Amino acid sequence: MLRLLNKYSSLFKWVGHNLYLAFSRILYFLTSFIFQKKNIKYPKNIKKILIIRRNHMGDALNVLPLIEGIKSVAPHIEIHVLANPYNAQVFYYGTGIEGVHVIDEKNKCGKLGVFFHPTLKKIRRLNFDVIVALGGYTSFLPLLAWACGKGFKVGVRSEKGHILDFLYDRGVRNQEEAKLCHQVESSSAIVRIANIALPSKLPELKIKRPPILEEKLIALCPDVSRTYSQYPFNMYLELIKAIQREFSDYNILLILHDKKSVYKDLSQAKKCSVVWPSDVHDLMKTLCRCSFVITAEGGTSHLAPALNIPTIAISGVRVAYTWSPWSRHGVLLEKTYDISQVSTEEIMQQMQTYTKASKWLKTKHAYQAFSNYL
Repeated sequence: MLRLLNKYSSLFKWVGHNLYLAFSRILYFLTSFIFQKKNIKYPKNIKKILIIRRNHMGDALNVLPLIEGIKSVAPHIEIHVLANPYNAQVFYYGTGIEGVHVIDEKNKCGKLGVFFHPTLKKIRRLNFDVIVALGGYTSFLPLLAWACGKGFKVGVRSEKGHILDFLYDRGVRNQEEAKLCHQVESSSAIVRIANIALPSKLPELKIKRPPILEEKLIALCPDVSRTYSQYPFNMYLELIKAIQREFSDYNILLILHDKKSVYKDLSQAKKCSVVWPSDVHDLMKTLCRCSFVITAEGGTSHLAPALNIPTIAISGVRVAYTWSPWSRHGVLLEKTYDISQVSTEEIMQQMQTYTKASKWLKTKHAYQAFSNYL
């Protein structure tokens, strides 16, 4: 009997999940047809805004240009951020943020248990005028926005309709064209729907740089979770040798996130050392020691350019323009599903392009040859 239950448990879960979705969509359309929720008036005088941004470090970093843009137009507005424990560390280095609130969704009571969290009680007492939930649609996000108080709520609605969409006072659906633009631009569309003014051209991504002296170091950050973006070990060895030939007065710093990383043996190369940063703060301090960064796609590919460090990001997944660093200090080399096609010669050519430009042109225009997507 137990074997039979285990065999069909996944089937039962699948059926139950789809029945729940079907029921919620039917309820959504019936409710919208019968009651037709009225448009709630937008607050006239906005004094406080709460921005909800969960998920990863890169997601958090791409919110910072929006916050800086809001402050440039309306400096009187008080901006707070609700984040998870990992990406919250990024917001402490941002500008124009009056409060960072942290909530851990991974607790013993599950996601619904976070609604009794002291942080949400504190947020409700702050009485925010507008609550903006950034990111793609998830069923948890409108619930989280609703739990943050009575402010005017804006976020992404379900494409097919869900009863939880009614928790937003104004919503936007994921449009196909929005998926083709940069994440900063798609997030700015949600902010504009909330009637929050932004400049026509958003500022570059930048954060407060820790007071760390720069050394003659070139950082390699190979660790990445996506298999398609894992650059081959032997090609990293070739790259290290090429760097040592072209930049003989520089040492190589291998920055790894996992003690069991498949790339840890790269540290045995000549003039190469390895570090394992303990958290985002430690990673930032480590990156600030470096003159140049070569990294796999991910959080570091956004963090290093934000620190004004010239960065080359390599990717084997289709991130292209949508996830490229929002900075003139970074460039993305991408070969979808075959990252080995990104040659070491191509990486070295980008490094040489940057160093020649920065040597002879001591202005911001020096970076135009290095990065051409802005």
